[in-house]
Amino acid sequence: MLPEPHMPEIVVEHHGEPMTTSLAIADGVKIEHASVIKLVRKYAEDIGAFGEIGFEIRLNPHGKPTEIAWLNEQQSTFLLTLMRNSPIVVEFKKALVRAFFALRDRVRAAHAAPGPFLTGNPAHAADQLVSADRIFRSILRSCRSAGLPLPRALARANEVARHRTGIDLLEELDAPDLTAGNPALFDPLGVHAFCDAWLSGAVPLPALPCRSADLHAAYRHWRAASGEPAGILPRVIAAMTRRPDLRHRRARYLDEAGRAVMAGFVLPEHELMPPAGVLQPEWLTARAREFAHALATWRSPPG
Repeated sequence: MLPEPHMPEIVVEHHGEPMTTSLAIADGVKIEHASVIKLVRKYAEDIGAFGEIGFEIRLNPHGKPTEIAWLNEQQSTFLLTLMRNSPIVVEFKKALVRAFFALRDRVRAAHAAPGPFLTGNPAHAADQLVSADRIFRSILRSCRSAGLPLPRALARANEVARHRTGIDLLEELDAPDLTAGNPALFDPLGVHAFCDAWLSGAVPLPALPCRSADLHAAYRHWRAASGEPAGILPRVIAAMTRRPDLRHRRARYLDEAGRAVMAGFVLPEHELMPPAGVLQPEWLTARAREFAHALATWRSPPG
């Protein structure tokens, strides 16, 4: 263990992420560090809802082991809500928010600069790899829990890790394309293949909110074109909306007779809410009709 370094900044980049520590928080709110770490331990499960807590043992200036906690922005903000709002705590909250914003701006600028590492400094390669690995594993677990097939889960985890750290882990490992051998093994009903085609524009349907029944009809038409069997509506919609890029919602809209009725909708992640000033029923009605019109055109025989 190394002696505890001086930390002039309350927010620093740690494993490629803006983070603060229980030490910085204790110093900022002017209370004993032991009290802060005790609070972290007491509410570890709640704080852990915002990401894994990074505990670390260091030697304090007196040579004694000291446990500290690395906390991201959400974790540290939640921790501060557990403290009494004294003037010192309020001032530190403002300083912490400003510090996270300032570091995010620097990280964003560095991310846009040439080079594979978020910091642009090759000396931080090990930290970046550790960060990429942690992010990859976390997203992979979430995707698999959501029911995504392994190839899609791996691809999504790698995409998120690459976006946040600039490191393509699958490329670094020279990993094979797991879908190349037999794609049907991981997606026997072609649900995810259809969703990928729909969201990427490979089928003549707009990627916007639509009724579940219409989306299932589109999926059946797509499968029929290749002579493949299709799954039943509940199973297909359930598989679709376990994906991280789609949501399912029962909502009110206006039917062809102008009556307000309830129906199931599937919404792409980029369009989950209506624009400001537009009521949801009107927005969903317009979107559903646009999708239904495109579907009718697609299903109509040429001639």
